[in-house]
Amino acid sequence: MKKEFLTDFGLTDDEADKILAAVNDEVGKLSSQADELKKQLAEKEEALTAVGEKAAGYENEIGELKTMSAIKLALTGSALDVDLAASLIDRDKLKLEKDGSILGLDEQIKSLRESKGFLFKPEQTEGFVKVGAPANETGEKKELGFRDAIEAAIAPGFNN
Repeated sequence: MKKEFLTDFGLTDDEADKILAAVNDEVGKLSSQADELKKQLAEKEEALTAVGEKAAGYENEIGELKTMSAIKLALTGSALDVDLAASLIDRDKLKLEKDGSILGLDEQIKSLRESKGFLFKPEQTEGFVKVGAPANETGEKKELGFRDAIEAAIAPGFNN
């Protein structure tokens, strides 16, 4: 605002100078408040960025934990040493889906079972094993009821 603008309204030079001083003083206060608010905004944006980075880090950690848990769960019951077998799985080739499933895990476990079979428990045969027979020889029926199994075991010529 210029002094001429105020004097055109019929104000005296003293009145115009007082008004200009008051306006300039108020503009200065508002300007320093604006600078302070800009500084606070920059600090809040930095803090928000840091929180976002932490959240992304936590999401990555959660994804790693989910992947490792899924690997160990898939190996539990079949691997002799779950931790050792899990360490041989290439996690870079796995993809964690939104539903919690892991793409590529079954293929890697199958490949690991073929290449390092000693890490896994031997698969059990179905049915009953004849008493006194070699471990790999199974009964003629795959599914026998309890009664049928007892009858087969006590039948004459069973152990011949």
